[in-house]
Amino acid sequence: MEGSVQLFKPLVLFSETKMKKKPCDGWWLIALITLTGLTIQQASSVDCPSSCRCGIDASGVFSVDCTNRELTTFPESIPLIATKLNISGNWITHLNRLEGENVLFINVTILDLSNNAVVDLHSTFLKAFSNLEYLYFKQNKLTEIPNFLPEKLVVLHLSINMITSLCHLSGSHLRELYLRDNYIDLSNGGLHCEQRKRSNTTFEFLNLEILDLSGNRIRNIDDNTFKRFPKLKHISLSNNRVSNVSFVKELNVVEVLDLSNNSISGFNQRSLKNLHNLRYLSLAFNSFVNLPSYLPTLEWLDMSFNNITHLSEEVDENELYPHDVFLLGGNPFHCDCHLQWVKDLYDLRLYLLKYIDVNLEKYIPVCATPVHLAGKSWDMLDSDQFVCSDIRKPVKDDKTPEKDHSWSPELHVSFVGQTYIKVGWIPPQGEVNSKSREMVLAYRTFGGQNVWREMSVTGNVGVYTIHDLHPDTAYLVCLKSVQVTSLDHNCVDVITLGQSLMEYYMLIGLVAVLACGSLILTICLCFFKGDSQKKQQ
Repeated sequence: MEGSVQLFKPLVLFSETKMKKKPCDGWWLIALITLTGLTIQQASSVDCPSSCRCGIDASGVFSVDCTNRELTTFPESIPLIATKLNISGNWITHLNRLEGENVLFINVTILDLSNNAVVDLHSTFLKAFSNLEYLYFKQNKLTEIPNFLPEKLVVLHLSINMITSLCHLSGSHLRELYLRDNYIDLSNGGLHCEQRKRSNTTFEFLNLEILDLSGNRIRNIDDNTFKRFPKLKHISLSNNRVSNVSFVKELNVVEVLDLSNNSISGFNQRSLKNLHNLRYLSLAFNSFVNLPSYLPTLEWLDMSFNNITHLSEEVDENELYPHDVFLLGGNPFHCDCHLQWVKDLYDLRLYLLKYIDVNLEKYIPVCATPVHLAGKSWDMLDSDQFVCSDIRKPVKDDKTPEKDHSWSPELHVSFVGQTYIKVGWIPPQGEVNSKSREMVLAYRTFGGQNVWREMSVTGNVGVYTIHDLHPDTAYLVCLKSVQVTSLDHNCVDVITLGQSLMEYYMLIGLVAVLACGSLILTICLCFFKGDSQKKQQ
């Protein structure tokens, strides 16, 4: 919840109904009226600050809205029964100690102080909100994380401030932490506070799942920094100055990793291979000249706006093909015959634009060279325009793996239905290792969080039908030998027929049957009419 706290509709007590009276049967109604009356009396008897609006929703939650009131201090006379306080959009610069030792807002779970000019707050200010779960301090002028954060805090928004470190950060229940657009540097773990250094203490967040550190001044990240966040699933480090990414190997459970707009030119070999939960990886706007190696199979790979000019079919096909969506736009591609396989793969995946929401500049590459193709986007070109003036094949370097010359069947789609797909392959000819005849056919949906369904097939059969699929759904189907550990080769993309298309075919069939029936009926009527006229004559 980044926005303001919403005011709710007045409490609806009960509808008028007719009830039969029974002896001693109306005590519950009296109790309900009494309790409800107390609630209304309590809500109406409290003084709502003159510059604010107060209200009770249908569930009995009391909220106070003081947004955009030109307040310069924390409003007085806030009702102690309030659960939600929204004081965003004002001119508050200091949050002093709350007047009165017994002022405790134990009912408040949401406090929004965004869009003010808060420079500091008294060390005891937040102690009055012992049950606070959501705290919004977005767009203020804080230079450090507030001290003594409530223990029950779950979500903390501190984006667009002037914070320089993670000092004072605490909270064993914290699940979401937003620190976008600050001045944070994570050198030495980001612990730039003397009291922690003197006490030799560290901090751990066992429940933190979302961390946004985008738009800061982060250059170096210690390999042990994220060991303190064992459940971290979403992390954004975009718009920083990161160049060394050896720390990523510690992100064991991360699902979304955004490293866009940094100074990264490559990864250490296999540094991402063990991130088995990774689904989304953005490396856009960096300095890559090649695709990173040994990536896990992803739902989304963003390599747009780097410095990639060539992609080797022998090396890069295995790194690119398995991913559901890959973005290559904005790279200075040299569009010759060596890039034709990427153009063919791009054409094959063009249908994905129906299912995803993406900037077309990121999705559709544009040729930088040769001169006659410069500035032309791939959606306006045919793959046969990707030609080489020099017909000699490129010399393989030492990094190019040798191809396995054992039997490797080429998978193709024979028939596509609404809930099934029929695939085939050419069975082996001649003497082939018996183990190579044992195959595994696997398939999954695009965006299916890398969840494969596998079945064993015999290589010399050459055909298989996959049932129980969803209509109008994109699938990735792969065939491999049991001796191969990955599903990088022999894959096809296929979309099952949609419901509307099947209904269209059925409608055509029905119309055809009706037309034939009408024609036969007309012929019969004409025949009987002519026969009756002959008899009358």
